[in-house]
Amino acid sequence: MGIEFTTVMKTFTCTKCGQTVFFDNTQCVSCGARLGFVPEQQAMVAFAVDVSGVWHAHGAHGQWRPCANDCNWMVDAHAWQTRCLACQLTTLVPALNQPGNATRWQRMEAAKRQALHSLLVAGLTIPTEPDALGPALRFEIKAQAHPGEPVSTGHLHGVITLDVAEADDATRESIRERLREPYRTLVGHLRHELGHFYWDRLVKHTHELHTFRDLFGDERLPYASSLSAYYAFGPPPDWASTHISAYASAHALEDWAETWAHYFHIMDAIQTASDWGVTLGHSHATFHSPTRSARPVQGQVVVGAAHTNIEELLVEQWLPLCQMLNLVARGLGQGDLYPFTLPNSVIQKLSYVHQVVQGARSISSPH
Repeated sequence: MGIEFTTVMKTFTCTKCGQTVFFDNTQCVSCGARLGFVPEQQAMVAFAVDVSGVWHAHGAHGQWRPCANDCNWMVDAHAWQTRCLACQLTTLVPALNQPGNATRWQRMEAAKRQALHSLLVAGLTIPTEPDALGPALRFEIKAQAHPGEPVSTGHLHGVITLDVAEADDATRESIRERLREPYRTLVGHLRHELGHFYWDRLVKHTHELHTFRDLFGDERLPYASSLSAYYAFGPPPDWASTHISAYASAHALEDWAETWAHYFHIMDAIQTASDWGVTLGHSHATFHSPTRSARPVQGQVVVGAAHTNIEELLVEQWLPLCQMLNLVARGLGQGDLYPFTLPNSVIQKLSYVHQVVQGARSISSPH
């Protein structure tokens, strides 16, 4: 199966003046146009706002209005929903009148938009209502009810529960050290939980289940006792030869969720590098600053088209890019940006995730 991924496009182009803009921008610094991300078109669109408050799009079809949550994602002007696709999925938020919660919630929502954008780029359906494959996707962002009573986070029946405290860098770093994780990020945590959600949709009741068990193990093994054993005794000594992370060795479902998250980390990084003109080789990388004439057309870039499979993409593009990024980080006095290795068994698992994603994409794509 060929690799055909439209780039995540962490950089976009202002549809009014052509200036380079970014995913989180709300205004073009060149022409002053208001900017909004239109998820249905996967495009950052420039808008003119008239005196009556109506938003007029430059270079985009349809009519749009800003999200009621004041993020930079837009809503179809004719839809009954007042919140954008990302915001409407959140059905519970912490008490925003409590000190710090509003800022933490905004950070959590920003990370969620990035994670959801990667799903849209991959061609996956984000269900806002129950369908034949399972329940709708929902997020509950909670705060501790009482000191010492942590929020129980995770995924269950389509609902992803998150602890808003993780949006604090110090809190997240404390959790990372306590759990002995190489790193812990909001986007990574969201992608992990989304992995559980999409396992239920794309693997659990499908013919993929047999291949899944061959690669990841038997998900029917007791989940709670497996995690208890992991936290009590740690991972097996040889976990690094078979798993993407130590936590992935706790249970087959955690292995899948970790692999799913890393698949999107890797594809995001490769595609963003491609967008910025980084050309990779087996032992070096060259950088070409993007220009308006040389920049790929928004939504049209194909990454790794010369590769016949995901394994080649990982070995020929990701590993050199990863080495470069880690060395740059060390040169700046930071830790490795990607402190993980990819043994052959992990590459096979990543390839399987790619197969599942591509299969779901072909089903949801219009014919």
